[in-house]
Amino acid sequence: MTLDRALAAGYDCALIEKGRFGGTCLTRGCIPTKILATAATLAMEVRQADRIGVETEGVNLNWQTLSRRVQAAVNQRFQVEDHYRSQPNCHVYTGSAAFTADGDIEVSYGDGRAPDILRSDRIVIATGGHTRIDPLPGLTDDMYLTSETLFAEKWPRTPPDRLLILGGGPVGVEFAHIFHEAGTRVTLAQRNVRLLPQAEPEISGQLLAALRERGIVVHTDTVCDEVMRAANGEILCRLRERTSGRLTTVATDQILLATGIVPHTELQPERAGIQVDERGWIQTNEYLETSRPGVWAIGDVNGRYSFRHVVNQEAICLADNLFPETRAVGGADNGRRPMRYDAVPQVTFSAPEVAHAGLTAQAAQAAGHLIRVARRRFSQSAKGQALGHPAGTAEDGLVLLIIDAGEAPGRLLGAHIIGPEAALLLQPLLLLLGAPHADSRDCDHVARMNAIMTPHPALSEAVFWAVSELGGPQDD
Repeated sequence: MTLDRALAAGYDCALIEKGRFGGTCLTRGCIPTKILATAATLAMEVRQADRIGVETEGVNLNWQTLSRRVQAAVNQRFQVEDHYRSQPNCHVYTGSAAFTADGDIEVSYGDGRAPDILRSDRIVIATGGHTRIDPLPGLTDDMYLTSETLFAEKWPRTPPDRLLILGGGPVGVEFAHIFHEAGTRVTLAQRNVRLLPQAEPEISGQLLAALRERGIVVHTDTVCDEVMRAANGEILCRLRERTSGRLTTVATDQILLATGIVPHTELQPERAGIQVDERGWIQTNEYLETSRPGVWAIGDVNGRYSFRHVVNQEAICLADNLFPETRAVGGADNGRRPMRYDAVPQVTFSAPEVAHAGLTAQAAQAAGHLIRVARRRFSQSAKGQALGHPAGTAEDGLVLLIIDAGEAPGRLLGAHIIGPEAALLLQPLLLLLGAPHADSRDCDHVARMNAIMTPHPALSEAVFWAVSELGGPQDD
């Protein structure tokens, strides 16, 4: 986005790429994983359709078809590369970039060619990150997958019979859903006491119950201490529950690491005086500026959020500031535009789907807010009943809205949803959470929601009717 705007403004640009064009989203993230997750969710829903009067049998994922679709999506990287190579004022370098002490960029090729030295008064770092691989006794390269290798050289011709996933954040939970529906016996080990630690605890707990009800084995508060290869070829993993110390040995055919990401460090920003934190993330201010003038950092590498929609917004924000002549009509005023992170949507495309933005109840209280929590089950709406999700079970969707009950009564502070189409249901709430007036003390979002008509019957009723039965102030 930033590069496209620079090209449109007539700048002479250099693009340096070491790996696959298209970045994480296209080659190993959002797009290929959602191709898999969408098929997995549909297969699950079809299998469950008998409870609403639709009889089905023999529903399975066709791994070969899915493989072709994933590969076709990932191969769009060639179109991305061709696009930029075809631009007359874009110079593409396929090599490794690193800063020099002078703040220039050295591009190395590793094939005997002399490196190129590039100099510019505007440098944008968007190198992203990669899966963190912590030292683990006995672990060898042939035992594990990461999102990088899964969608490249280690793509399985058939799903493994058994899979141990280490990590219970969005990546781990989504892959647990995908491979379970593909027929794999999945075990998931999460270091934290909760899945999706940034979600509301009640929603995190409901997700845990739902996964276990589907037959996915989930260990929380658990780490893997050691791995070994047995004589029969299977992988034996020793799991340890952190609080109790209880040990469990899990036999598996493959391990999938979903233990978080670390920044790509080959760029060596410290050489150029660019400040990084203790974990290596490049530090930026609200204008995405680094500590070195003329250098900006966007995306995973700045350690803010590892979501494509965040880097998209950062790229637009940065381009608005660097190339104001290319701003969309009405897209921004003439002043500098700061990047805001107070209403970042986070979605986990598992089953059930989880979506949230803004503050949790605990975070709101820690910030000094007196709050009320509005809640509504999907089964309390006509559409929820039509979907056949049984009330009182982990499959029944839930909406939790965190409402200010103190200095700004009625203001929406956070929105948390679990259930079908949670991401879509979150969107209208983002218009409230992320609006320029959202931090105004005279903004009564509850009144606005109560004044809006909602289509009937639709799942949106569960969202907008949640505020109709608000209880009293809650401060525990």
